Amino acid sequence: MAIGDYSTSEIIDTNKQFTQLTGYSREEAVGHTPMGLGILSEEDRNALRAVLKKDGFVRNFIIPITTKQGERRIFNYFAEPLHMGEEKKILTIAEDVTERKEAEKAIFESERKFRDYIDNAPSGVFIADANARYVEVNKAACTTTGYTKDELLSMSVMDLTGKDSKATIEAFRKIEREDKTTVELEFIRKDGTTGWWIVDAVKLGTDRFMGFTTDITERKRAEEALQQSELKFRNIFETTTDNIALSKTSDFSFVDVNETFEKTSGYSREELIGKRPADLGLWYNDEDRDKFLKELKEKGVVRNLELRFRMKSGDIYTSRFSCSMIYLDGVQHMLSSIYDITEQRAVERELISSLKEKEALLLKQEIRDRELVASREQLRNLITHREELLEEERKHISREIHDEMGQQLTALKMDISRLSEMLTDDQEDLLAITGSMFSLVANAIKSVQRVSRAIRPVMIDTLGIAAAIENEISTFMANSPMQCEAAIDIGDSAMDKTLALSLYRILQESLTNVARHSEATKVDINMRKLNGHIVLEVSDNGRGITEEELFAPDAYGLIGMHERVNLLDGTLQIIKGQAGKGTKLIVNLPVKDEPDD
Repeated sequence: MAIGDYSTSEIIDTNKQFTQLTGYSREEAVGHTPMGLGILSEEDRNALRAVLKKDGFVRNFIIPITTKQGERRIFNYFAEPLHMGEEKKILTIAEDVTERKEAEKAIFESERKFRDYIDNAPSGVFIADANARYVEVNKAACTTTGYTKDELLSMSVMDLTGKDSKATIEAFRKIEREDKTTVELEFIRKDGTTGWWIVDAVKLGTDRFMGFTTDITERKRAEEALQQSELKFRNIFETTTDNIALSKTSDFSFVDVNETFEKTSGYSREELIGKRPADLGLWYNDEDRDKFLKELKEKGVVRNLELRFRMKSGDIYTSRFSCSMIYLDGVQHMLSSIYDITEQRAVERELISSLKEKEALLLKQEIRDRELVASREQLRNLITHREELLEEERKHISREIHDEMGQQLTALKMDISRLSEMLTDDQEDLLAITGSMFSLVANAIKSVQRVSRAIRPVMIDTLGIAAAIENEISTFMANSPMQCEAAIDIGDSAMDKTLALSLYRILQESLTNVARHSEATKVDINMRKLNGHIVLEVSDNGRGITEEELFAPDAYGLIGMHERVNLLDGTLQIIKGQAGKGTKLIVNLPVKDEPDD
């Protein structure tokens, strides 16, 4: 945090956090501008000034700074004018968001990669919400189902798998328990035909599910064909694009493989036939092999078991492995199908990592936001305390002027009156002088009373805000040639002194602006209590305030009104009119007591 001169930007004071963030001590910073220290560039300073001129304050302005050590950091800037007596300053609060921005960039890049993968993945990718309705699908999902993207996004999982699909219902229950699952599901295409998927589903956060689908319709057809005809099975075995292998059940040596298996493994059919996976080093490790053997021994079949294999090239291949026992020429064999999920798993890990990083970032940002809110609240309390001290000082000065000077002037007036009574009629010159002195003192007493009221409206403390405002309006009407109509309806209930004083000062400044600048012939004032708020409206029929006047850096009256309203959680609106239609000011301030009906 730093306080600077509004006009020159020269730093007047800083806190410890300023030194921690910029590297400059208070002694090094005071007396210099941020540009002079090299913290801000001239271009960025002008951008800040443009926002400040336009809005009267700066909120959430992201800007780069350079520390004393030459490091570039990203800051979130807040700035607003600050009045210290008659001098106008600027208060700036800066939050270092470098890590957050870098994390956001990393997350964006990670999500972009994920998006590219989803869009171009050969497998169908479906993302559903907590109600099982699709919120995102890729091209492959559209191709395999026959639906357009828009059609799928209007559907749910049950629309594709059947509302009574027990497998789908159980899959959702399992993913809720374990955060992921693998299941075989029958699905219905747009043309009414059916197919089969292996679905690898993972839970994303609290309300999203992502499923990677691999079409296993051909494998299912092969299994059905095998039951009907070995010849039909052989045709499908050769033509399918899935990785298919036929092995002996005695030692797991290869009997046959299809062309897709050759391309994936890197081994030719001749190199594979008669060899066991262990002979070729296909198992990634003993753990994966033992997992396969255990599953096969316990169940007699293997369904969608995640295993890793080492290709001829040395690359590691993550797969979804299934196998079942079949008979060919009366001899038992093992039919294996293998689906590549290497890239899918990499994307899942990256996405989950990104989500965790994003959640951590959001938590960190939430903590920083709370700290910033607390800091702003401290600042608000500081300004409120300053205003309270200022009002107390005004009250003291007003009383001193009214009591001390008023009493002295009254005594002087009485002495002049007695002196005048002591003079004779033939002392005309002295009588004229004492008469003039009496008038001057009488006027001085009125001036003292007027100044005392201007410094601190004592009537607020004695008769209440309504009476004080009515008196201020009466004084304005007595000293101004313009017509004035006022409607004050705020009741007689007690009002918080800070709110009452703020209302009085805002009205006082509004009338001063109307008298000095509006060139109006009429001003209307309306103050009412409405739904727990005090609404003040001041409108005139003058020339209308201009854009330049509204945001002028030396518009101290308007800036002061904005400060008072912000401190009380209120709103201030200035409606710019045209010549003859004038300007309208609307202030809305909450009151602490119960709202009127």
